[in-house]
Amino acid sequence: MDSLTLPPELSLIGKVAIVTGASRGIGTRIALELAKRGADVALVYQADSSTSLAQHLADEITCLGRKATVIKTDLGELHCGHMVISAALRGLNVDKIDILVNNAGADTPPATSLEFDPSLYEKYALPSCCDSGMEINIIARIMNVNVRAPLLLLQSLLPHVSANGGRVINMFGLPFTMFLNMKALIMQ
Repeated sequence: MDSLTLPPELSLIGKVAIVTGASRGIGTRIALELAKRGADVALVYQADSSTSLAQHLADEITCLGRKATVIKTDLGELHCGHMVISAALRGLNVDKIDILVNNAGADTPPATSLEFDPSLYEKYALPSCCDSGMEINIIARIMNVNVRAPLLLLQSLLPHVSANGGRVINMFGLPFTMFLNMKALIMQ
């Protein structure tokens, strides 16, 4: 498929977008489609291993005649909202943002021991009220990236939304859906 299923007349010329989780998968497709439709795009990613992917995507967007900037940050951090919005405004040389796509998500630690760094998860640890055997710090990481980060991004975005209004698109994948299902079972 060359294009997402959107009306062909939907032009985004003059619009500015931020896409989190833009270096891979659907985030890349969304960012590229926004650029093809005329938007300038800030590409947010986290992993060092994604730097070349994000830069390659920025180069593709630039070749389309649009502006692009790459923003490497950890969306699990408390300052992520302010940092992403400030970097997007500065990197794209704009004073407003029209579209925020919260596509990044966390589920479990990386699969290989070479990528796994326990210190990344220790700083997200929650106080443990019981010894359930669950990795509470990983659960905190998932919540910080999947729930708190979109709220922090929105909070930081509000003063910079276009006068004509803006759009926020929240993507939720299987891990977050599984969390909601677990929460619903606990509440029963």
